[in-house]
Amino acid sequence: MRLKIVLAMLLAVAMLLAATPLAAADDGDDPSAAETVFPLSGYPPSADDNVALQWNEEALQCIRVRREPPVVVARALFIVHASMYDAWASYDSRAEPLERPGDWQRQPSHERTAANKREAVSHAAHVALHDLFPSCGGELDQQLAALGFAATDGTAAATAGRQAGQRVVSARRDDGANQAGGYADTSGYQPVNTPDSVVDTWRWQPQQGQTPLTPHWGQVRPFYPRALEDAQVDLPRTASDVTIDDIIEESANLNDRTKMIAEYWADGPATETPPGHWNVITQWVSRRHGHTLDQDVKLLFALNGALLDASITVWFSKYRDDFARPVSVIRTLRAGQTIRAWGGPGQGTQTIPAEQWRSYIPTPPFPEYVSGHSAFSTAAAQILKDVRGLYGGSDRLGASVTFEPGDSVIEPGVTPAAPVTLTWAKFEDAAWEAGISRRYGGIHWLYGDLISRELGRKMGERSFDTARRLWDGG
Repeated sequence: MRLKIVLAMLLAVAMLLAATPLAAADDGDDPSAAETVFPLSGYPPSADDNVALQWNEEALQCIRVRREPPVVVARALFIVHASMYDAWASYDSRAEPLERPGDWQRQPSHERTAANKREAVSHAAHVALHDLFPSCGGELDQQLAALGFAATDGTAAATAGRQAGQRVVSARRDDGANQAGGYADTSGYQPVNTPDSVVDTWRWQPQQGQTPLTPHWGQVRPFYPRALEDAQVDLPRTASDVTIDDIIEESANLNDRTKMIAEYWADGPATETPPGHWNVITQWVSRRHGHTLDQDVKLLFALNGALLDASITVWFSKYRDDFARPVSVIRTLRAGQTIRAWGGPGQGTQTIPAEQWRSYIPTPPFPEYVSGHSAFSTAAAQILKDVRGLYGGSDRLGASVTFEPGDSVIEPGVTPAAPVTLTWAKFEDAAWEAGISRRYGGIHWLYGDLISRELGRKMGERSFDTARRLWDGG
């Protein structure tokens, strides 16, 4: 009963927002800019970025090349930015580090210069990234040199930075992720269904060639210690025929705009993945508003703590509940029927056997409930809203991205037929669009999206409080 009430409330809000044009919010920094929207391409990485942004981008480059899964990305970005934060904290007058050994010392006041912070933060990032992505070592060394430093530097700032990075890396050695084992599963999970056989319609069925992705991730140690306890969600109910019809109808009604929403937020292999996508957005926010190194060290620390906790709590639910994806349910329960649905790349909507139904976005290799995109996005939006508020800003994002005709990856040269621009007035608007994108893509049920939005928001709130207590001095 409680799940039905929560879903009804969330659905009502979602329908209201969908029916209401997005109004530009007051910017907080510049009231005259209230109606201004800037393209995401307008603030690219630059050599003028502070070192927190430069090392964030270096991490994302490694991630894109290494094709890491989203949960591994979330953990890696947290380790990098926790290392940078701990190095920075030793040069702040009150901040406490995340990992504090008995011999930790705050640097003398006369040493707390911008130059020393920059050097310490860079060495901490270099240490952490070398441990996480050893195959990127050459590029990491080049980045350190481009900033005017070397791994052999013996300055007090370099030493403080390397020690901070080593402490965080060491503390995460046995955090449950199994980094030493290549993140291989340690849980022993086995799906009840196989690619060729459905034993239980409502349990997850891997598609051909799929193996379960990181079933053990719910065992990873979170940033906020009570993350799992505070993020429990009700077990999913068996979806009704109406829900199945909704998924089929979404497929049949795909248009250029909904297709590009699905594609923009997909963040599949060889991208920065959903956690990295929100780091890209955060870089953009920083450049637009002229953040300092101090501000970005704290923001990226809180952001990636929230994304780590979202990954853990979502994956815990996915493998606890083992819930089916739409593709297997539709093909099983509608077998022998014909339906109207998307017919494949460039085919538009067609009448097809239900057994041939396919999602617009490739179905991922892990169970459905709850949506990772929804939790990652609302967690990140909550952090951005809270931290920007501390910096005198607001919940306004004011960003856009435009797709030219034929830009589609799934239907190249065909979709969209005319330019499509996606615009987000607030951080939450972008987060909610990311969530619904998975329903447009045909890979999530309605409640898998909506319940996960609430879970992610909660992880954002808890992580912000946790991070703020540290940077405010415990």
